[in-house]
Amino acid sequence: MALESANIPIPREVILPLGGYLAWRGHLGYWEAVAAGLLGSLAGSLASYLLGRWAGRPFLERYGTYLFVRSKQLGVCTKSA
Repeated sequence: MALESANIPIPREVILPLGGYLAWRGHLGYWEAVAAGLLGSLAGSLASYLLGRWAGRPFLERYGTYLFVRSKQLGVCTKSA
């Protein structure tokens, strides 16, 4: 879940059924599976946020062409007071 929330293309529709299956088989408790999914999703989102906060727009302007991001896709950003 952390990888999926960090914009790596691993769909949660593949990950969550495995957790449900493990809970059904008794290898993992129900609330443990729920907590693992929740914490994994939160960790991935936090990692994406921190990466954007640290590198942000200057990184994309410099290396965006290697990530298939064009400058016109970034749009215009104005700072409000």
